[in-house]
Amino acid sequence: MRALHLILILLSGCTNYSENDNKPTSTTTEPLQRSFPDSIMLQVSTNPIDHELLFRDEFDNYVNFRKGTYKLAAPTVISDAHWKHQTYFMIFQPLDSITFIRDSNDNFWTAKTNDVKMDKELNFDVSYRREIAPIVDYDEFYFSKTKYSKNGTLRDLDIDSVFNKKKEYLNHYRKKFGLSSDFEEAWQKFIKYEKAYQKLTLSRPFTKWDNSYLVSLSSYSKGLSDDKSLFIPFYRMALWNSLSIDYYLSTGFEKASLVDYFNHIVDKFKGETRDYLLTFLLVAAKSKTYSIASSQSEFNSQLNKYYKICKNDEYKNYIIQSEALSNMTFAEGQLVNISKQKVNLSGVISNHTLTYVDFWASWCAPCRAEMPASKKLKAMYESKDVQFVYLSVDENPAAWERAMKQLGLADKESFLVPDPANSGFTMKFKLKEIPRYVLLDRQGNVLDANAPRPSDPKVRQVLDRALEE
Repeated sequence: MRALHLILILLSGCTNYSENDNKPTSTTTEPLQRSFPDSIMLQVSTNPIDHELLFRDEFDNYVNFRKGTYKLAAPTVISDAHWKHQTYFMIFQPLDSITFIRDSNDNFWTAKTNDVKMDKELNFDVSYRREIAPIVDYDEFYFSKTKYSKNGTLRDLDIDSVFNKKKEYLNHYRKKFGLSSDFEEAWQKFIKYEKAYQKLTLSRPFTKWDNSYLVSLSSYSKGLSDDKSLFIPFYRMALWNSLSIDYYLSTGFEKASLVDYFNHIVDKFKGETRDYLLTFLLVAAKSKTYSIASSQSEFNSQLNKYYKICKNDEYKNYIIQSEALSNMTFAEGQLVNISKQKVNLSGVISNHTLTYVDFWASWCAPCRAEMPASKKLKAMYESKDVQFVYLSVDENPAAWERAMKQLGLADKESFLVPDPANSGFTMKFKLKEIPRYVLLDRQGNVLDANAPRPSDPKVRQVLDRALEE
């Protein structure tokens, strides 16, 4: 099978550290790579612009596409996430190339291939948004206006109206361009779960909603069981939202309990959908991104149950990698290598005249955008005893390892900063934002605490001057 190559005209990104807690303000991480038989290779070939084109994996990790090469698994969904667009491109099969072009008139992204019918299939959602349903009001688009909390029936009627209209347009669109029934069937399923997500997405607190309406939504969510649709973001998000509603109805509490959620998932779901939800639950509980209450002993207990219940080896390996450093303690200034061994930075830099340190993370789009330039710069200075070292501040070891392999970083030059929020490295270098580049001599002295980026022509002047001194 041929690989799918996407050549994208792409977006901007900015990654900052909070001044208060040294934690990244972004929560995106390297996506889980699934072992589907067909891979999708994305070649991003242009400079960033203002609007987002992204991929969202099963655990809410994002790749904001920028200049560079990416590998995803087919089938997949890519989205134009600008709030006025909210359009989606479903890709099921390998193709020679797809070029994403941003329209200068309305800023919508459109996909173009060498096949006219394929172009029509890929751009269905763009056509729908442009012709039928432009977004003019954020609250109205998400059916979150106050009037709905007092009248759930009205909310359901309005949601049904919107998605019935989209299904009608889909049927019209397929006939107009002579597209396949498979195309229509795939989009019908997508619309089904997009609608489910909208219905199950409620503003908080739940107490402002009529209890009978919440019960009706809980009943509606019982039809969510479709392992083959896990690649569709709306299916996954609808599942998670249904859990929140069910938990509230059964306990009266909105703050989730890990143990209760875990047991509810095991009782209500089966197959890969169950395995996905259990995996996501553990990732969410560990990351503290969601309000999931659990002690360390409770987490460990559910983790042991998870390993016995989950049948999906890729999910389990993701959790194993995520937990790889849980029982390790680190001295000041220690790093972790790919073998999960402790390494001292002093030992890494002592054999080289200069070390150019790149602080980065898998979720940092600007960091990743610099990697091609970094590789070229490294090749220029290999014979001059300048070492390039990449220090990841990922909280999740699994995310770091996947990103490292994806970007082609060598084991001997790539390390993880454990517990970056409290690490001596982040404090020593006053690391508030990434990407950040630091130039060190072989004794570890800081020659430049804010060295130019690899893509900055000035970086060669800085390196050459340091070598001469």
